[in-house]
Amino acid sequence: MESLQQVVLRMRAAVDFAQSHSAEHIELSVDDAQQLLAAISTALQTPSLPPPSAVSRFMSPADLAALTGMKRYSKQADWFKRTYGADVTRRDDGSIVMTWVTYEALNAKLYGVAPAAPLEPTFELCFD
Repeated sequence: MESLQQVVLRMRAAVDFAQSHSAEHIELSVDDAQQLLAAISTALQTPSLPPPSAVSRFMSPADLAALTGMKRYSKQADWFKRTYGADVTRRDDGSIVMTWVTYEALNAKLYGVAPAAPLEPTFELCFD
């Protein structure tokens, strides 16, 4: 059985693929729906663990390949540029350095749910 994270990653990839091809909906098979429900049920029954440190939250090469549908680093970077308009950070070997937090922020911005910037107080300096 897939973990919830694997199922969510697969679902995100399907949604991203549909959006990149201007599809208005995606089809979810009964098998996929059952896997998703089973993974959610298992996750709800698993005791909550503390979040991993930021360093261990880097996306793995397998995560990036599954997300983008591309194996080559240059194609993955092109996908991020095309999908999010973002230039990604790359290592010397060309591989992408991406955290899950960064990816989630890119999605939030893309879907218009990014938190609003805090309002700066307006004030006037007065020198007498």
